[in-house]
Amino acid sequence: MYDQSVIVFEHYLRRLSVMLNRLEAYAETASKQEAILQTSLAPGMFPLVQQVRTAIGFSLRTCYPLAGLDIPETESHEDTVADLHRQIQEAERYLQALSAQSFTKAAEREIVTTAGFKELRLDGQTFLTQYALPNFFFHLSMVYAILRQCGVPVGKMDFDGFHEYPPGFAF
Repeated sequence: MYDQSVIVFEHYLRRLSVMLNRLEAYAETASKQEAILQTSLAPGMFPLVQQVRTAIGFSLRTCYPLAGLDIPETESHEDTVADLHRQIQEAERYLQALSAQSFTKAAEREIVTTAGFKELRLDGQTFLTQYALPNFFFHLSMVYAILRQCGVPVGKMDFDGFHEYPPGFAF
């Protein structure tokens, strides 16, 4: 389960960083970046900055319980792209600190978490495959969608790191 969680999150946190780099290149001023960071797709939805933070948070609140460890405390200092990059780097360091051996009994381990205001008790396999990964990718997709809505030139290759398209190809 280490490969299905830690390795996946490490890859996609790097992709999240790439998308934030695209935002910085597109919106060169702090005020433009701030406006985009506060954009949401619809009323009542998290703005971009919170979508990013939630995706980052899911990486830790997934992997640490699966490893049988307490979720490390992280902090948000400011609503800036620079601070979001700092949070990604912090999460990456925490993920790198986990060993594959700590995931030996992860599939059977009971994970207690919340989904909104609902408490969940799931075995590790169900937690990872049916709750945590889908939620991480939901928030990562919202980041992508908000950036696209705001005109930031992100594409599928930025999202997954595997696709490649010729210059000028609409992604």
